[in-house]
Amino acid sequence: MKFCLSPKPGASAISYTELISRLESEFSTRMSVSDISESDVAGMVAELIELNAPQQMIDDARSGVILRVSIYDFDFSDDSVTFDITPATISLIGHYPDGDTGTILGLLERCSSVLDYSLAIDS
Repeated sequence: MKFCLSPKPGASAISYTELISRLESEFSTRMSVSDISESDVAGMVAELIELNAPQQMIDDARSGVILRVSIYDFDFSDDSVTFDITPATISLIGHYPDGDTGTILGLLERCSSVLDYSLAIDS
């Protein structure tokens, strides 16, 4: 399933650094931010294209300017929200497993709240 967190109608996207700051304030020790390795860039570009990401975000990913953000509720849990961001990020987009028990949806709702973004789920 796909998810998209995006600015509410009439609102502007928050900056790349503000986005990270807000998520860190909400999830503190339950969030990791890491660089994407060069060997993963092609896969990230393909996924961003599949998710209809903005062209500038795809171009940023091709040039290696991309971070992977993972948010989880429990240590040693496979239930997490993962998405990639670049300075051109307007909306957060990604995939999550079809069989989610509600944990991932809860994490996405918390992200939506702290960012003041709308959440859309596409099956």
